[in-house]
Amino acid sequence: MNELSRTAAAPWAARGPVFSQPGLARPVAWATPRDVDRRRASHARGQLGKPLVPTSVASPRLGDELFARLLTYGTPQETHRGDVLFRPGDEDVDLIVVDRGSVEVVRTETADVPAATVAAVDAGGFVGELNLLTGQNVYLLCRVREGGTVYRVSPERLRQLMANDVELSDIVFRALIARRELLQRSTAALSVEIVGTDRSPAALALRTYAARQRLIHLWFEAGTPAGQAMMESSGLTEEDLPAVVLPGATLKQATPGGLAEKLGLSYRRSSTKPVD
Repeated sequence: MNELSRTAAAPWAARGPVFSQPGLARPVAWATPRDVDRRRASHARGQLGKPLVPTSVASPRLGDELFARLLTYGTPQETHRGDVLFRPGDEDVDLIVVDRGSVEVVRTETADVPAATVAAVDAGGFVGELNLLTGQNVYLLCRVREGGTVYRVSPERLRQLMANDVELSDIVFRALIARRELLQRSTAALSVEIVGTDRSPAALALRTYAARQRLIHLWFEAGTPAGQAMMESSGLTEEDLPAVVLPGATLKQATPGGLAEKLGLSYRRSSTKPVD
């Protein structure tokens, strides 16, 4: 594929957290394959430019006192190299705080896109982005690179943190928002691929939903070489459009409701909580 190097891993992979990498363009509502290629080409030429989000926001380094407060909200877990802390499709994942060792966040492989490292997080950092607050199922994999200890902050405990600790919650909240913006322009965008035609009302509804939900995704116009190659590699035909390709699943004739259900963004009634 000439227009989109779908088989090339991100050039910044394994160079530290993407959350603090400069040189990514200002985000727009709809990301296309050309956007990701442009970011790769710019990085390869060394034209880093102005960071989209300051490192201090997207990858905050907490002082000893703040980090100790963050740990009090979590449950410790001893880890070993290769342990998986969460995987694509998991619901209600925890905020992962790294006390000792290191972890990596990986976009898993699809039909013709190899796996790629999205971020590496060392001791003193934490893993998580906006889906911790929206409830969206995770679309990336987190595994241990170097054994040690992590603290898992459950969704309930994270809500308590956000409500009770103004200083810490502000830092965490801003980091989660900033990371979503950066991930939209990273190799992570290949985790959710939407293909259709510009003139299709169904495709427009799907794209609008993804943009309004700030989903990390790429849009493929079916009539372009990149769109044709994407459809061929995923076994899609014109009758299947619009379609969404996710890690381990493909939604044909996709709708906003169907995508929301798959991502865990639709209403899920709790068996333990009263509702009106």
